[in-house]
Amino acid sequence: MECVMCKSKTFYTASEVGSRGHFDLLPGTGFFSHAHFTQRICTECGFVHWFVDGDNLEKLSQSDYYRRETLE
Repeated sequence: MECVMCKSKTFYTASEVGSRGHFDLLPGTGFFSHAHFTQRICTECGFVHWFVDGDNLEKLSQSDYYRRETLE
């Protein structure tokens, strides 16, 4: 993996980062459950890469908040 901003391959990684508190970082994936993420922060430029866990990734196709797009 490389950073999409600066192409560095060195990151700080945090697994099981949850959306807790007053902010719903992944709306539409369940009212009583919180989404979990993996964060990778580039050590060179600080850009944060967020990765949704597999269970919540599947729920996005059913959510009214998101639409699937193919970007060129």
